[in-house]
Amino acid sequence: MNTIFSNGMVLQREQWIDLFSVLKHGALKKIILKDVMIPYKNESGKTMCFFEDSLKGGPYTLTLQISLENQLIEEIYKDVYIGDVFVLSGQSNMEMDLESFPYIPKERYESFNDPYIRQYKVPVEYCFAQDEDLVIKSEWIPAVSYNNAKFSAVGWFFACKYVREYHVPVGLVLAAASGAPIEAFLSMKYQLDPSIAEEICEFYLNDENRIRSEISEQKEFINWNHFVYQKDLGINAHWNKKMPASHMLQTVSVPGILNGDKQHPGSIWLFKEVNGCPQNEDAMLVLGLLQDADETYWNGEKIGETAHQYKHRIYSIAKDQVQKENLLAVRLVAFKGQFRAVLEQEYALHFPSRSICLEGDWEMAIGCKMDQEGKEVSNLSYLPTVLYNAMLYPLRGLCIKGVLWYQGESNTDSPRHYSKKMDCLLSELHELFQNEKLYFAYVRIADYINPFDPDHYLKWRELQMEQEQFFKQAKPNVEMIVLKERNDVYNLHPNDKEDVGEKLCNAVIEIASREDISYNRNGYE
Repeated sequence: MNTIFSNGMVLQREQWIDLFSVLKHGALKKIILKDVMIPYKNESGKTMCFFEDSLKGGPYTLTLQISLENQLIEEIYKDVYIGDVFVLSGQSNMEMDLESFPYIPKERYESFNDPYIRQYKVPVEYCFAQDEDLVIKSEWIPAVSYNNAKFSAVGWFFACKYVREYHVPVGLVLAAASGAPIEAFLSMKYQLDPSIAEEICEFYLNDENRIRSEISEQKEFINWNHFVYQKDLGINAHWNKKMPASHMLQTVSVPGILNGDKQHPGSIWLFKEVNGCPQNEDAMLVLGLLQDADETYWNGEKIGETAHQYKHRIYSIAKDQVQKENLLAVRLVAFKGQFRAVLEQEYALHFPSRSICLEGDWEMAIGCKMDQEGKEVSNLSYLPTVLYNAMLYPLRGLCIKGVLWYQGESNTDSPRHYSKKMDCLLSELHELFQNEKLYFAYVRIADYINPFDPDHYLKWRELQMEQEQFFKQAKPNVEMIVLKERNDVYNLHPNDKEDVGEKLCNAVIEIASREDISYNRNGYE
């Protein structure tokens, strides 16, 4: 049984719910919620139940009485809510949680408690074939102080506004994966070129092929990083503790491109003398976004490291590490030689009593120049069909109100026909969830500028136009949102997720307004 039907769940109101995941064996005899007998029916080999709008709210205890082999068995589910359920899918901008965005104040969500908002996160897995018996292992969590940081940031802001508008529980089923192209979410039936997808899947279905490929790439990646480490002048000379001689240094500006027009794969070191710090105070170091991987040192001691460019660097410094004169050293590794500190981000050192801006001149020294670029290990979850098989197909038949979609960045290298792929996706979702009227609200990807490839914006804009084209041809229950202009266009992950979530909620409200169903906006029940 998929754990999506479990304690703490949100069940969709005013729709017939297929109980296939519960009743694979046995026959339903009775279903009780809040001491109320719930209507059910058997139709086309399915057993379905219906929760009227008057039952919205919770928490309830749900009891299913099942006849199995001449015995009456009771399945009891606690902390159950009746409301609206939405599947959240796409890539990192949908997947990233609240704590991934330092510009969202922690006090905003750490003190927030609303059990009406619940999330069920589907683990990021890949599978090269559909498996009827595949079981998702996860759990429903409520939006309370100790859980909120784990919520999809977009989903959390969406749900907060939705609950304010409709005063009903909201279930968020998060099935998103960072970096994934749309093809990974499409079944073989809906691939535009199924022959290529079939060839890829057949190759990786062979365990020997898959393991050999993974081992080869991992070995190549490890060897490249090991060679960079061995050749790095700063490792042997302990630049983490002391800057190199002045003739090895050049001044660079942070934020910005850090090695000018002399791009080279390998490593560089960045240095900043930070003086006049308050004493006997802990500090928080914020270094925005760095490309690609960093190791950060404070007075010779490593205080943090991050293996990729997409996570904000926020490192803690204990008060006993802070002196009046300090050396901040950052070893930066770039696989393709594109060293940068992303513009429009924060670079500062925060103490309780005051903050020190770290923008401006830094010193830079080259640690290691490599002749070959470092090749990152391929992510098998980016291949056609694999996320559909592992993350969406196991949800088949789930009764939902709609799907929220935020994806497209990983298709900008080849934007042609993206609108057709979205049309395939919508058809697939209708079939998967057995609902031709499900709401589909999606985000037109935000503007983005790659400073190392300014012409890439043309492909980015082409994909946005494909998304716009899909909307023009789409069905009535579809809405597209366009994000407001922002000043962090060099950041692949826009910081203002509140804007995204609330606009998606407005899109759902707009779809609802076009339906005959009239939504109540009364108080909590």
